[in-house]
Amino acid sequence: MAPRKTERQLNLVICLLAARRFLTREKIRDSVEGYQGLSDAAFQRMFERDKDDLRELGIPIETGSNDTYFDDEQGYRILPGDFELPPAEFTQAEQMGLGIAAHVFGGAALASQASSALGKLQAAGVELSSSGFVQPRLGGDDPSVGVVWEAIAARRRIRFDYRSPGLTRLVEAWGVLVRRGVWYVYGLDVDKGEPRLFRLSRVAGEVTALEPAGSYELPDRSVVEEAAASLEPAAVTDIAHLAIRGTAAPALRRRGSVVAAPAPDGYVVHAVPYGSVQEIADQAAAAAPDVVVLGPDEVRDATLTALRAVAGRALSTEER
Repeated sequence: MAPRKTERQLNLVICLLAARRFLTREKIRDSVEGYQGLSDAAFQRMFERDKDDLRELGIPIETGSNDTYFDDEQGYRILPGDFELPPAEFTQAEQMGLGIAAHVFGGAALASQASSALGKLQAAGVELSSSGFVQPRLGGDDPSVGVVWEAIAARRRIRFDYRSPGLTRLVEAWGVLVRRGVWYVYGLDVDKGEPRLFRLSRVAGEVTALEPAGSYELPDRSVVEEAAASLEPAAVTDIAHLAIRGTAAPALRRRGSVVAAPAPDGYVVHAVPYGSVQEIADQAAAAAPDVVVLGPDEVRDATLTALRAVAGRALSTEER
């Protein structure tokens, strides 16, 4: 829409909103800048087009007459009650969520938009509070979050080096996730042809959003929700008995408790709760030989499998 047309139509809206009575065409012609000086035919055409445009935008222009007995001369007005939006009303939980969201983006690439939205809501009388919560913040040192967020909105692929320069990933991003202040992007790794979860703190350098927009379709929201659920720790379902040497494996020791049970010299047995067999097996394998799995069998077998895989990769590297 050309600037002059936009300005003229805005003037028309203001004029009709301020009117206490129906305004005739001639009164509108004299009052609205942009109509003055036009011929009768030119004014009629322009006024009709402007009315149609405004009505298509959802602006309710009412037609009527100020004369109860004679309605030969039609007039126009906009009732403020039909035009104005209802007051913004949120539950206490919704206000809390909005407050947290505004603070999350307090220092990021979207900070200006968040600040603007926060100001408008507060001006409308919405009290936003996020006290009592530990909030992740998108700091100025992590601008990639804003780039990824905007790329998802435009459905533009992103490219970045992951873990180290030269290890480039081309990703169709589906969602941005956060877990304990750590931010992730979840989407399709185009080169590998499978969904992957990338930790943004491991991105080396900048994230680049590629053209064109609309390059891919977003999956159902449930796909991203499942990825978010995978970041949560598995529910505790069993207890593993691990013999731990000295001060090794502090994370496993903190999770467990010392139990009286036979153990190799220099080791102490800990009862460690777990929900995922693979997770605790990987932790035990990473701490070997300072951690020995005494049971149950499923954890011991999974730990041996992980250790064999490490040994296999080491032999393969030596052979090359």
